[in-house]
Amino acid sequence: MESRFQLVTLYALLIGFGVLSYVLLAPFFGYLVMGLLFAFMFHPLYRLIEKAFLPGAAAGIVILTTLILIILPSVWFGAQLVGQATSAYRAVQERGIDIADESSIVAYFDGLVPAVDLTTTLTDLLRQGREAIKDSIPGLITGAGAFVLGLFLLFLVMYYALKDGASWADRVLRALPLRQAHRDRLRQQIALETKALLYGQLMTVILVGVIGGLAFWLAEIPNAVFWTFVMVVLGLIPILGAPLVYIPGGVWLLMHGRWVAGAAVLGACIGGQAIVENVLRPKMVAKAAQTHPVTVILGAIGGIALLGFVGFVLGPLILSMFFTLLSVDYDVERKAKS
Repeated sequence: MESRFQLVTLYALLIGFGVLSYVLLAPFFGYLVMGLLFAFMFHPLYRLIEKAFLPGAAAGIVILTTLILIILPSVWFGAQLVGQATSAYRAVQERGIDIADESSIVAYFDGLVPAVDLTTTLTDLLRQGREAIKDSIPGLITGAGAFVLGLFLLFLVMYYALKDGASWADRVLRALPLRQAHRDRLRQQIALETKALLYGQLMTVILVGVIGGLAFWLAEIPNAVFWTFVMVVLGLIPILGAPLVYIPGGVWLLMHGRWVAGAAVLGACIGGQAIVENVLRPKMVAKAAQTHPVTVILGAIGGIALLGFVGFVLGPLILSMFFTLLSVDYDVERKAKS
């Protein structure tokens, strides 16, 4: 009885301090998670470099590689995206549509579909959108310092996760009241699902978007970076995908008499997506590790709503871990019998 009381007290304290720790780190939760994910993505590179350098130096080289390959291009991409989104806004204004004025937008869409009364719906949506943008401006102005601090925490977590990540995982798994076989299964499934989401979903979507963006840029389609971003976002939704952008883009070129450019855009985008999904994805992720599309969609939507962009990975991962825990006893027993 006494040992049971001590166990309950221990887990109560663990949960209580876990909640307090989350509240303490919540402002930088996304950066901390991204640091762990980057450490997971680049861990094979770290193991390779560690053969020739000390662990600390190897982790530093990997972080420098991450800065060059991911962080700096992302900052450049973000700056280009803002500039091209502004250009697209000006192009809309040149058509006589004032985004700041609901009446002009409502009149434009009412002219396109006169049989449907869109006035009330569009007015409410536009008002809510404008208020959301206005409310976010102070955060954008004061967010530069938080961004720098967040990057520092990201690289700090990444550095120590590369060096000590395996011991962290062992310590967490040992704290779970599970059999060793269940812990091994859970560790394996976490690695498989994380790899499937990062490489099988996110990386392939980014590759398809980059291929489409390069094709748009070479074909001199305006705002190529903006359309790259749109293709990546749509690619995260399995039902939609990048073809909703690059097919109209190629057709637009054909309609304007640019036959070679239009055919090249369609061929490059369709062929590139086919290679990425049918050749690169199976090489990066084993078929058995591919996450079910329903888990990805529901987890991504719920994760983004709860945690922001980082929820795109954490949401499906949480759902996948839930289903793994439901089936772990069956899997272990079946393997033991076989």
